[in-house]
Amino acid sequence: MPDPTEAEQENARLRAEIAELRAQLQGSGAVAQGSSVAAGERGLAAMGDINVNVWSPPPSGAGQEDLRCAYLHSVVYLTRPLALSGVDPALASGDRDARLSLDAVYTALLTLSPAEGERTGRLEPRPEIAHLSALAQLNRHPRLVLLGDPGSGKTTFANFVALCLAGEALGLPGIGLNLLRAPLPKDEWRRGHEEPEPQPWDHGALLPVRIVLRDFAARGLPQPGERTTAQHLWDFLKKDLEEAGLAEWFPFLKKNLLSKGGLLLLDGLDEVPEAETRREQIRQAVESFVQSLGKCRVLLTSRTYAYRNQDWRLPDFTEAVLAPFSDGQIRLFVDRWYAQVAALGRLKPEDATGR
Repeated sequence: MPDPTEAEQENARLRAEIAELRAQLQGSGAVAQGSSVAAGERGLAAMGDINVNVWSPPPSGAGQEDLRCAYLHSVVYLTRPLALSGVDPALASGDRDARLSLDAVYTALLTLSPAEGERTGRLEPRPEIAHLSALAQLNRHPRLVLLGDPGSGKTTFANFVALCLAGEALGLPGIGLNLLRAPLPKDEWRRGHEEPEPQPWDHGALLPVRIVLRDFAARGLPQPGERTTAQHLWDFLKKDLEEAGLAEWFPFLKKNLLSKGGLLLLDGLDEVPEAETRREQIRQAVESFVQSLGKCRVLLTSRTYAYRNQDWRLPDFTEAVLAPFSDGQIRLFVDRWYAQVAALGRLKPEDATGR
């Protein structure tokens, strides 16, 4: 799946929507998008086969469980819309209900072999493990760097994992670990197996924590030349939650990550303004943050050439390179795309099938 070229702007816009909702709402009521049904506290509403995000800010003085649910709902709210500017015309209209949903069209990504690349410096995989999925790599390796060219799907994968983990923790129908483990397209099944096998995920509904490193570089770093530590990332995460109306959740989140673990999703290591002056600061902050969270699994994304050619490499991380879409992935993605467009009423079913 391609990376949205304007993912950072879309995330910022959605966070602004959350902040606006918090300002408008009081108590634990809910807002339904468009003409969809409304859900109560901690609710997501469904209309037909289309799940509709309903995000409710937690009431003042809410308990830990209500704060946790509100946080997980914000993760769903931020990751579920598929923002493909220039590809999906519904984005231009600003109609959130008309947008495609990531859970409806996501197609599992494949990777090249990390082991071969580590030993030889080449990107060509060994044939027998050329088609491990990105999820299988994340399942195997507690510290994973997912590399790929622009548009290869790095951010989309990180968002999809966060969406499924949050959906599982909330008990949302159709958005959970079963969706996360969905089999690869038919032509990518393992030889000798007549039925598709679920992708592996052995770690349950880990608490997902997304950090866009471009945003951290813009708003969380000290002055150039100053040393950074894990505290800078903690401060950035705290401020991020405050802006989303979730300030009271921060101490519980920090305690959970330190004592129980979770999944850190650090997106876009290479997409940092003033990279030459900021690179070492970003490295210091990420290394310190990861080392302080020994019980957490970590996914880091970066463009391949930047990570390998500009001294970004981090210790104790395994590298995996995203492979180009196969014919089976392309067919599956196109089928799901038009099925979702038809379900949203933007095309007649017969037209969607024809296209």
